[in-house]
Amino acid sequence: MRRHVLVVLLGLLFFPLLGWAQERVITGTVIGTDTKEPLPGVNVFLKGTTTGTTTDIDGKYRITVPVNGGELVFSFIGLGNETVRIGTHNVINMEMSDSFQELDEIVVTGYSVQSREKIISTVDVVSAKELANTPTPSVEQALQGRTSGVFSTIGSGQPGSQSDIIIRGAGSISGDASPLYVIDGIILANDNISTQATGTKQSPLASINPNDIESVSILKDASAVALYGARGANGVVVITTKSGKAGKAEFGFSLQLGQTQRSKGGFEMMNARELWEYERAVLVANGRDPDIRRPLSYLSEHADTDWLEEAFDKGTSQKYEFSASGGNDKSSFFSSFGYFQQDGILLATDFERFSGRLNFKHHLTERLVLNLNTNLAWVNQSQASNGNTFTSPLLGAWLNRPFDPAYTNGDPTPAGIYGYNVPWQSLSSSNFVREVEQGEYKNRSLRTINNISLNYTILDNLTFTTNNGFDYLLLKQKRWTSPISYDGQSQKGYVGE
Repeated sequence: MRRHVLVVLLGLLFFPLLGWAQERVITGTVIGTDTKEPLPGVNVFLKGTTTGTTTDIDGKYRITVPVNGGELVFSFIGLGNETVRIGTHNVINMEMSDSFQELDEIVVTGYSVQSREKIISTVDVVSAKELANTPTPSVEQALQGRTSGVFSTIGSGQPGSQSDIIIRGAGSISGDASPLYVIDGIILANDNISTQATGTKQSPLASINPNDIESVSILKDASAVALYGARGANGVVVITTKSGKAGKAEFGFSLQLGQTQRSKGGFEMMNARELWEYERAVLVANGRDPDIRRPLSYLSEHADTDWLEEAFDKGTSQKYEFSASGGNDKSSFFSSFGYFQQDGILLATDFERFSGRLNFKHHLTERLVLNLNTNLAWVNQSQASNGNTFTSPLLGAWLNRPFDPAYTNGDPTPAGIYGYNVPWQSLSSSNFVREVEQGEYKNRSLRTINNISLNYTILDNLTFTTNNGFDYLLLKQKRWTSPISYDGQSQKGYVGE
């Protein structure tokens, strides 16, 4: 027994000696390649480990490494990293040279252009590649799920309607939480100039072809939006459109066809039998005879309507685009023409846009540059009544009971219309399937966004820029309601513009 204890004690004694024998010390001096002067503060560490040190004021270092060596990494701000294999060397001297690195990606944040690495915490950037071939009427919808801290939702199923974009939380309880939109240096008007109380607000970006956009910078923090003052309190969306490049002219044509459908979510509406069984259970729970109010014959006497299927359908879209770009050492251009048409998933909704763009750049002198950006678009949008009226498909799809028929003898049921004795149980007093045929909500707009700028390079790092532009919007809205519709019967129809 004593012999065994002696062996264990001897083993414990020699283990530290063995571990100590497995390490060795490397020393050396680090100098600059050009100056040949010692470099203090250089980081020296063993690759793949947390073992490291720094050089002293004389550029010397001392580091303990395993006996089997490894690799030492030398790093310093502004100098290129150097890696050297230790091998059998006990002294390793190093010369370090300057590092020149070109930044490939820049971000437009208003009047300035910065490297993305410097502002990554305050700005998110969506590139043209991410936006390409996205079958949406406006760039707002293409931003969904692409940036952190940005919440984007579509308020309705109506194509061309404005998306609700909130950047890093709502900035106001009762006021407008929409961000500020800036396109090629021009601040877009985002006020609701609609003359109709019914319908949805058209997106301020509906006149912009998403495929004309080079990048979208989303400014989120106070430091990033400071340039725009109070107007940027809800964040700023800075859009830069494409420009031509020197070289041979390039032409492009694209065709896109698409289909959209409603997201059904995680639930389904009751059909007629399920609602009948539920109401019978409610009657029993309240001590009443269900065979009096909801007999079995009730199912055969009433319809079984899926109002969600009546309100929503598969939508289709088509897009045709032609573009040309090119230039030489002094001038460059980018031009495009596009047509986009979409039939919405919501009943009686559609969107149509014709758009044209010309971006031109010319070097008047070596230091003076002229830029011209112009966009012209014509938009035609059809809307259904929004969710605050009983004639709205958005409201009726959720409130109408399956017992009520959408059609009678092949025609839409005239529920709630004077002169028709139609049994109707739904809280919504009208049949929206009929109402959309008895009215019209149209938005037609002509919009042009223009910017002329001059850039004069005073010094290599100092440029004077003047922006001169205007945003012109001509909006014509039309609402027509038939005198035999639910909304129009009390006032014998309505026509308004």
